[in-house]
Order: sequence, then C-alpha cells, then structure tokens
Amino acid sequence: MMNKKEQAAFDELKKQLDMARREARAWRLTEEVKPDVPPPTKSGEYTFGWHSLEYLMDSCGRVEEAASSMGSHYSGSRINQIRSGKGYVSGIQNPLPLHSTKARALKALRHKVEQRMLAMLVRLDREIEETEKTEGE
Repeated sequence: MMNKKEQAAFDELKKQLDMARREARAWRLTEEVKPDVPPPTKSGEYTFGWHSLEYLMDSCGRVEEAASSMGSHYSGSRINQIRSGKGYVSGIQNPLPLHSTKARALKALRHKVEQRMLAMLVRLDREIEETEKTEGE
C-alpha cells in the first residue's frame, strides 16, 4: 500500500507516460482524405456534410457542418435554414465538395496540418544547413 506522497508520484508518472504515448502517436504521417460528397449538379438541390478549415497561425483549424449547392456553400446557422426550407439563404460563392462524416473531415484536417508542418520543418532544416555552412559549424 502506498502513502499519499508515493501515490502522488505514481499518478504523476502515469500522467507523463500517457503524454509520452500521445506524443509518440502524433508523430505518424497519415494519408490524404478527399471529400466524398460532391456538390449537387441541379439548381435548387443541396448536399450536406462536413468541411475542414485550416488556419495559418497558432490554431490547427476546425471542422464544421456545411452544405453545398450548385453555386455556393454554407455553414453555421444557415444549415438549419436550408434544412427548414424557410426563406432565402445567402451563401459563400462557389460550391464545395464535402466529407460525409465529421471523422473524415478531421482526418483531412490532420493531413493538411501535417503537410504544412512538414513544409515548415523542411524550410527550417534548409536554413540551418545554410547557416552552418556560412558559420563553419
């Protein structure tokens, strides 16, 4: 039986091990997940699904429910308006292919973030190599 101090140390070690497992798993590369719900081809029709939005700064992005028509795409509260059929709904120009599930959209977002991070690491490695050559390290 452990005393309180030993139990706290044991719990902290378990927490650190769990984090190390998560970090090791995060270092994998995944395959691209392409949208599997194309925009409709007829006027007045809508397709529904999920869309991944990638950001360029500190956030990795988000996934949101979306809809697409022949000429526009929609998200947020507009989805419920479209589903209810009540009134005109303004959208964002250009249709989008969507993902059929939130999980697919999250996997697509993860892949996009991986690719962005890999490109950044390649640029950084190149700069390190060039700097080491000029500094003679």
